[in-house]
Amino acid sequence: MTFQELYKQITENRQNSIQGYKNCIPFQHLSRLKPILPGIIKGEYYLITGNSGSAKSKLARTLFINDPYIYVKSHPELDIKLDILYWPLEEGEDKIYSTELSRMIKNKYNIVSSYRQLRSIGEQIQDNVYELLPSLENEFNEWKEHIHVFGGRESNPFGIYKAARDFCYKHGRFYNHKGESFTDEMMDDMLNSKGDWFKDIAGFRFNHPRHYVIIMVDHISLIKTEGALNLTQSIYKLSTEYLLALKNLFGCIPVIVQQQNSKKEEQKYTSSGSSIEEKLEPSLDALADCTTTQREATVAFGIFAPNRYDITEHNGYDITILKDHYRSLSLLKQRDDRANVKLPLFFQGESDYFNEMPRLDEKDKLNKVYEYAKTLKR
Repeated sequence: MTFQELYKQITENRQNSIQGYKNCIPFQHLSRLKPILPGIIKGEYYLITGNSGSAKSKLARTLFINDPYIYVKSHPELDIKLDILYWPLEEGEDKIYSTELSRMIKNKYNIVSSYRQLRSIGEQIQDNVYELLPSLENEFNEWKEHIHVFGGRESNPFGIYKAARDFCYKHGRFYNHKGESFTDEMMDDMLNSKGDWFKDIAGFRFNHPRHYVIIMVDHISLIKTEGALNLTQSIYKLSTEYLLALKNLFGCIPVIVQQQNSKKEEQKYTSSGSSIEEKLEPSLDALADCTTTQREATVAFGIFAPNRYDITEHNGYDITILKDHYRSLSLLKQRDDRANVKLPLFFQGESDYFNEMPRLDEKDKLNKVYEYAKTLKR
């Protein structure tokens, strides 16, 4: 890249910012982190980790499915195109879609109705909720246009890469060092591994200049192994070879959810010299099955649920009142700015609902949250 090419990009981004487009999709639920973490950036790789039951998947859906969808829908003047290629390896499509209905009911009508309640599992769906469902059809269909759910044969490393690569080929094309786009014939040859056009690749452009393609795998330890590779080797191949290629060559946005090593929780009883929280909170060196994913990630989040370990107070918040409605979000890694930042969140699992907790010095707001948590408990 020449100085003039770099200067042109900087000038274009500056003009975008003047016109209201911040060259990213802002995180709607992480406003306090905005000065150091502006949002979802094209060509960056995100990792979310936590212990079992900490709401990793729910956080991933909030930050990388629902937040960007709401932002894009709310700002049509920015002309942002959004597609999410989603491998929910832990849950079926029916649960993904039912959970989204639960979130819509919570956001639009402030009614909490879980996946099981919606499906009349155990108890019949509430009449008032059932009567509201038809009113959500258009919104649900609009949301679903942005989500492409995969699984089955496409859940091994190459299957994930191929599905994402083919999607990119369909919505963009390579260009050469003269800035000229590849022809249809050249793109077909690339897709079928013919010719040596790859020698002249200078980059890739989506047909829509503001096209965000998020590739989310949840969670990565459930991918199918590839050939003779074991799980660790398969995760390594997916992350180091395929997701990096999708990130660096195509400008996609990989997002992986990864468990913490189960032995991490045993430290509560076997380690000494540090607090229980320090032993149990997620860390990059305790990633399950393959720790090298932290190397590829641009940004890594950790989520912690102190109520699961009978912790009564966490960073000044009363867990005896908040119970399972409290989560601590840690910014474990960020290449381009500072990390090791924590953000307290209020959480309602039935509706994938997260919101920033008031600060400790905002006594009136904090007491309202405590009273609300007591109401939920009753």
